[in-house]
Amino acid sequence: QQQQQHQQQDEAQDAGGGGDFFSLDVDMDAWIRFMDAASLLQVLEVQRLAQDEKMALFVNLYHTMVVHSFLVLGPPRSWAKWPSFFNAMAYECCCDVFSIAELEHNVIRAAMSRPQPFLSKFTVPQSSYRFALTKGDFRINFALASGSRSSSSKVPIFTPSRLDAQLDAVTAEALNEFVDVSVAKRTVSLPKVCAWFEADFLREFDVVRRKAQAWRAAVDA
Repeated sequence: QQQQQHQQQDEAQDAGGGGDFFSLDVDMDAWIRFMDAASLLQVLEVQRLAQDEKMALFVNLYHTMVVHSFLVLGPPRSWAKWPSFFNAMAYECCCDVFSIAELEHNVIRAAMSRPQPFLSKFTVPQSSYRFALTKGDFRINFALASGSRSSSSKVPIFTPSRLDAQLDAVTAEALNEFVDVSVAKRTVSLPKVCAWFEADFLREFDVVRRKAQAWRAAVDA
């Protein structure tokens, strides 16, 4: 297991953009507190949490892992490096170990669609977890910010009590930022995530349509 962990660290280091964390103006006391807090995730118990509580927890954890990885290693050097980077960077949590990719696809998106077959071959692990979410939500596609150019530049800290409103807000913001409507060409260009996870939107089409109409009305108001 140690050999596998070292191999994963080497892969992530190779994929990363060479960020020099310790050359930054870092508050080391805050960094140590963060690392101490992160270590407590090893024994976190989530089995008794409600679906909204687990969703908020795991989406926040996803963003924490992404930012942590980018700070220490730098973002992936190229698009081709993204799969190996996200499959190699891992946390020990809930008495288990998962990478960023496993957290996304096998925990948060466990009840949702897989990306297009070509992407799945490179990005989707085959792991399964006892604490995986059992209900999907198409808005998750806009809530997860991987740090790519198609991700939202703003990432809220999700809370169970405000989760529904927060998911509505990040989805509306993503649509306002990335949807391009050309009246002259009579075309509508959607974010790439809509093509990658098309089945999520088709499965909840009536909900998507109602919310889209509400967001459109709010913009026009």
